[in-house]
Amino acid sequence: MGENSTLSRTAHGKDRETDQPGRTVDIWHVDLSRICGKVLSHPYLNQSDRLATAGRADRAATRVALRMLLGHITHLPASELRFCAGPFGKPALQHSDLVFSVSRRESTALIAVSQGAEIGLDFEIRRPVPELFGIARMFHPAERQLLSHVPASERLDWFYRIWTRKEAVLKAIGTGLSVPLDSFCVVGAETGKEPVRMRNPRSPEFYLQELVLENGQFACLASPDPDITPRMHRFWFPEQAG
Repeated sequence: MGENSTLSRTAHGKDRETDQPGRTVDIWHVDLSRICGKVLSHPYLNQSDRLATAGRADRAATRVALRMLLGHITHLPASELRFCAGPFGKPALQHSDLVFSVSRRESTALIAVSQGAEIGLDFEIRRPVPELFGIARMFHPAERQLLSHVPASERLDWFYRIWTRKEAVLKAIGTGLSVPLDSFCVVGAETGKEPVRMRNPRSPEFYLQELVLENGQFACLASPDPDITPRMHRFWFPEQAG
């Protein structure tokens, strides 16, 4: 293990140090409820963080976790890390080749960190979607066809699988929903062997990795590297020690 590491807890509850990300993408599962109650006064939040997260303890807790992870990995004081934004507003760490992607739902956040090529991560928790077919009108024809033909009992899960795949790609590109959802198809790309090809020939190809989470949770990682491997960890706040 290298010097750059961060303390995390595996699914089995044992503490371990994780290597600095390389060709793997390290993904931390963060239970925000453990810190939300006192996070607004956390020393890792600087003034810009406090303004951006006013009244949103879950958002502030996510920023604390992100700063802690990046601080451990870079060996820089977490409160002094500086971020910048890409052309479409995607955040990045200044003066670093580390890339990250964050997705938060309810009291859970996933934070993915790697080096070099951009990554995108999306995370969703299943809940009823009354306008499922209305939203699906924005999808690629092959995706709409799949949703129309799967058994009704499986349709909602398939909707979330398609949605998280598409969001992961858009987060990797950094454009958000400015790219039409029907301009690329994610059906058939779930194994990571076939790339997602964009309608725009200048756009890179992306490979997808669906993550195994708890029942009713869906997540997908997008990367231009077909050989990249996601590695899951449970994030451990130092305040929880003992």
